[in-house]
Amino acid sequence: MDKMNSSEMQARNWLLQLIRGYISTQSIYVAAKLKIADYLASGPRTSHELAQRVGAHAPTLRRFLRGLANLGVVEEYEAGAFNLTAVGQALRSDVPGSLQGAAVLTGELLYPVRAGLITAVQEGRTPVEDYLGKPLFDYLSEQPELRELFHAGLAETKPNVAAAIARDFEIEDNCTVVDVGGGQGTLLAAILAAHPRVQGILFDRAEVLQKASAGLTGVLDRVQLCSGDFFQSVPRGGDLYLLSWILHDWDDERATTLLKNCRNAMEAGRPGTRLLIIEALAPDRVTRPSLAVELDLAMLVLTGGQERTAQEYQALLQAAGLRLLRVYAIGDGRSVIEAGLP
Repeated sequence: MDKMNSSEMQARNWLLQLIRGYISTQSIYVAAKLKIADYLASGPRTSHELAQRVGAHAPTLRRFLRGLANLGVVEEYEAGAFNLTAVGQALRSDVPGSLQGAAVLTGELLYPVRAGLITAVQEGRTPVEDYLGKPLFDYLSEQPELRELFHAGLAETKPNVAAAIARDFEIEDNCTVVDVGGGQGTLLAAILAAHPRVQGILFDRAEVLQKASAGLTGVLDRVQLCSGDFFQSVPRGGDLYLLSWILHDWDDERATTLLKNCRNAMEAGRPGTRLLIIEALAPDRVTRPSLAVELDLAMLVLTGGQERTAQEYQALLQAAGLRLLRVYAIGDGRSVIEAGLP
């Protein structure tokens, strides 16, 4: 076999690093689950000290911490103590932008289900029930801790989305904004905070709305909580409807049903009622890393949904009797698709 040149060796090593991704995913998950970063927040500790705090086997924990040091999450001192690195600080629960919840959600839900990717590719079906025993959202309804982490992860980007909507879309006083599938209300709360004369309706499943009051701090008196199934109907009476990170969860048939329900609700409102769809638009051709392409594979194994191009969203809107008005990027790989009645 011929000897590899430097560029071939570099490419091989990069592929090997990708293959070994499972090591870092599982190690960071365990660190997050045991809250190791929280116990190291005050300074270095030995594995024996940490083991007493996190409920672990001290000799094995030392081996594990050395593995985290190998990943750059902690550093090992000569005295056998370990301390957080700048990378590891992001696993603390008390820092802005904490990734502790994301790591737990990934390790306990996203990682095991991703093993079904081979099934999805070979058979063209969503394998989530092979691993969870039921569809994703039914499973989350029975797992309150994971459900909270799931919605918390979605909520992280919503203040930025709300700021972009406030900047690029005129919301009139005394109108009503309906957030369809709005989770704990983070996006709606941010919009209402910027528009003190606007009312809101937060629409989601009953078990999701149980935690909504915390996300609506400061605006709860202007929000009506409404529970139901958006595949059956959507609350009427809105002037602006929001679908943020919703349509990508569903295949074309169910997405069209949801859009038709939004259209029916919009038709019952005032002229000029709009629908804003916030999603990551898939590129026509992959020429660089894309958030939408990454998410598309996640939807493939988790929900049976998909990310779509602007043209594919236009086709969905037409099938639902809605009209595409404009599409504009708002940063972080996300875009707003504005639609109205014909």
